[in-house]
Amino acid sequence: MDLGKDNIVRLIFHHSVPATVGMLVNAVYNLADRISISYAVGPEAFSSMSVASAVFLVLQAFGMWIGIGTASLIAIKMGERRRQRVEELIGGALVTLAASSWAYPHFLTTCCIFSAPAAAPFLTAESI
Repeated sequence: MDLGKDNIVRLIFHHSVPATVGMLVNAVYNLADRISISYAVGPEAFSSMSVASAVFLVLQAFGMWIGIGTASLIAIKMGERRRQRVEELIGGALVTLAASSWAYPHFLTTCCIFSAPAAAPFLTAESI
């Protein structure tokens, strides 16, 4: 399909259907994973998966933010025929994603270390 010549409605459906199917498959996989773990391990595991999936959604949103924003800028610069700027944008996006992939676990670990004293009264032997 030629993005510059084909019908826009047809192009939207051509490119959005695979993305939608991929998101649905991911959601069904996540649901099946949660159900099987809750039956196999118990409600505590289901609760911890809920917390972990929220963290994962934040990571996913950040990655999509960088990816979609960069893709929009790349499309504009390619339309202007500025190849050098396109290469700079791709490099900047890759460096940003690599740096955030390195920094996020360190940030999360720091938050857990400093929040542990606040959570200590709730982690008694009776609650476990």
